[in-house]
Amino acid sequence: MKVTASSTVINPRALRGLEQALYILESLCEGEPENKIIEKFQGDEQLVTMWVSFLKHNHWLEFDTVTHKYVLTKKGLEWAIGKTAR
Repeated sequence: MKVTASSTVINPRALRGLEQALYILESLCEGEPENKIIEKFQGDEQLVTMWVSFLKHNHWLEFDTVTHKYVLTKKGLEWAIGKTAR
């Protein structure tokens, strides 16, 4: 589970809509493997895969084939900052 700046623990199963996308974005950029994220969403592989595809399609997330890690793009950072500032 994520811990926000205010030390509030977030349960990913309680998130809705774009909150799920933001959680997945943060998790992937922190190096968490997709299979662990899927476990946190009660094994819902389709949901996590759909959000990863959404994040890539909007150019908020890229997969670096050299390091084999997900990378937050500038556009993704701007979106994430806008979502968390609310």
